[in-house]
Amino acid sequence: MVLLAGDLNVVEIAERTGASDYGVRTRLKELGQRLGAATSPQIVDIACRTGLLIPQRAVLKTPISVSALTSFQALAEGGTRAWIARRKKVSEGTVATHLAAVRSRMRASWNAAAVYRLHGVEPAVLRATTPPCPVCGVGEAER
Repeated sequence: MVLLAGDLNVVEIAERTGASDYGVRTRLKELGQRLGAATSPQIVDIACRTGLLIPQRAVLKTPISVSALTSFQALAEGGTRAWIARRKKVSEGTVATHLAAVRSRMRASWNAAAVYRLHGVEPAVLRATTPPCPVCGVGEAER
C-alpha cells in the first residue's frame, strides 16, 4: 500500500518487491476487497482516512479548482471517469483534464499517489468523512 501511495505503478512495485505483476495485481485486488475498495485511489483514500497511511503534511501555494477537486473526490471514493462525467454532466475528457490537473499540482504520476498527497494538504481539501475500516473497525465510534 505504501508503494502504491509512493507513486509507483504495478510493474514498478513488482520490480521493487521481486513479485510478479500478476502477484501484485492479485494482492491489490485482495486488499481492495478487504477494505471495500474497487480502485487503487480508493484503497489509498480509505487507508488515509482510517490511519493505515499517514501522509506528509503540505500546503498548496495556489488553490485547485473546486470542479477539479470534486472530480478527484469522486475518484477517491471509487468513481470511474465515466460515472463522474455522467454525475457532473460533463464529458469524460473534461473529467480526465480535471484529474490530470490535480495529479500535476500534486506532482504525482498516478491517481493513487495524488490521493495520498491530497490527504496531507492543510487546510484539508478532501471531504473529512471517516468511514469505519472494514478490517479493524477504526472509525466506527465516530459515526
